[in-house]
Amino acid sequence: MRIPGSAGGAVTPLADLSSLPPQTLRVAILDLARRRGAGASFCPSEPARALRPGGDDWRALMPALRVAAAGLQAEGIIEATQAGRPVAADTARGPIRLRLAAPAEPDRDKTP
Repeated sequence: MRIPGSAGGAVTPLADLSSLPPQTLRVAILDLARRRGAGASFCPSEPARALRPGGDDWRALMPALRVAAAGLQAEGIIEATQAGRPVAADTARGPIRLRLAAPAEPDRDKTP
């Protein structure tokens, strides 16, 4: 899926940033997380900048991007951290980092 505003895709005018579909933000986050790979983190501004190349208007995407990240976090797909500690992507104050969630480890206390 092509992210709008990247590699020749349509760029949404600044006035229409609030109408970007939430799925577009999810795809941008997941695309970057998968390209970075397990264990590698990134700043949420990176997918925002990919969606809004060539200017500072990517900042307007940050609140919606954090909400999208929180949805992915609730689904167990990504993790948000601050100073290396897990945080809620939508409520953490200050800079956060995102990464793919670690696979769940099997419960070794259970017997088959």
